[in-house]
Amino acid sequence: MATPNVGILTTAGKALIDKVNSGQAKISFSKVVFSSMDNYQLSDTQIKSLTAITPQEVVVSSPETTLDTNSGEARIRATGTNEKLADGVYVKTYGVFAKDDTGNEILYGVTVSPNPNYFPAYDGVTPQAVTYSYKTVVQETSNITMTNSKDVYATQEDLTEALKPFPKDDSVVHNTDNETIAGTKTFVTAPVDQKSGLPYITKAGVPDVPATLADTTKDANFQKALQVQGVDVATAADLKSIEASAWRPLKLFSSTSGTILFKDNGDGTASLTGSAIFNVAPDKDNFVAEVDAPDGYAFTSVDWKISIDSSTQIIGINSQYAISTTGNSARQALKVRIQDGNLLIGGSNNWNQNNLITFNAFNTNLKTVSLAGSPATIGITKLN
Repeated sequence: MATPNVGILTTAGKALIDKVNSGQAKISFSKVVFSSMDNYQLSDTQIKSLTAITPQEVVVSSPETTLDTNSGEARIRATGTNEKLADGVYVKTYGVFAKDDTGNEILYGVTVSPNPNYFPAYDGVTPQAVTYSYKTVVQETSNITMTNSKDVYATQEDLTEALKPFPKDDSVVHNTDNETIAGTKTFVTAPVDQKSGLPYITKAGVPDVPATLADTTKDANFQKALQVQGVDVATAADLKSIEASAWRPLKLFSSTSGTILFKDNGDGTASLTGSAIFNVAPDKDNFVAEVDAPDGYAFTSVDWKISIDSSTQIIGINSQYAISTTGNSARQALKVRIQDGNLLIGGSNNWNQNNLITFNAFNTNLKTVSLAGSPATIGITKLN
């Protein structure tokens, strides 16, 4: 059997190439034929003795002839199509024909295929093609006639060989369109911004973050005061301190008018100042008027009483006086007590309904009354 899929040089071809190598002749490859001729059962020796190929279903005249200057190989390549086939054909034999400089044509080489390519009959729409290549070594390459045909199809082998000098696409950085670059890229010169002309900063060029830089994910701790346009900004502690020491109005019940103010003294007591008219009946057990402690506080104790000691703190009610339920007074006019954290006010038999109660301490020796003293004090506690 013939060696399959290998170009076998015929005896006539060998004689012609010897003349070419010795400078006695020139060679040009005239055609390549695609044939249904079955030569597979022949030996290589019998193939070498062939001088003709029949039938010749597909003929490609003036096949492409190129030279590999590195290996000295001449490659004859032809692409046959089925455009002239009325019937389908199995291509079993490929024949390469050559001419010397006298025009004498011989069968130069043969390739047999045990697995033939099938060419279907042309459907008049889409032609089908098969490309065949035959390589031969010619020492005297100046005696080969080369071609530069544009009507030849490129095979995958052609493309692979042509792309060998070029790096793979995934290792090339393009200057257009978006792409993902893997791995580390080292630049000899720092990349430059196109618009500004300035080089891009590298990791080594990024300054260290100062330890004093504020972390916006945590509470900021300023070593010095925070200012806005040269003015100190109040802190939460400042605001709480102001709130604790500020005067605030209290909620009054059974009062027709007036305002009583409260301020935390920070020592378990609070100051009360202001005045209000309370609607209290003249009954010592009728504690219906009420002054509520502010939110977060409860009144705990009150010790307002009258005595001959001129320094004793009392509550003035016009010319009358308020005393605690346990206090002593020469003139009882009004009683106060603590209940559920609030201040309750009750009347007595000497009470004149709807009198103005002034929550100011004053000094008395039961002869002279002054309402110009400091605010009245009352015991308090802070609630959780």
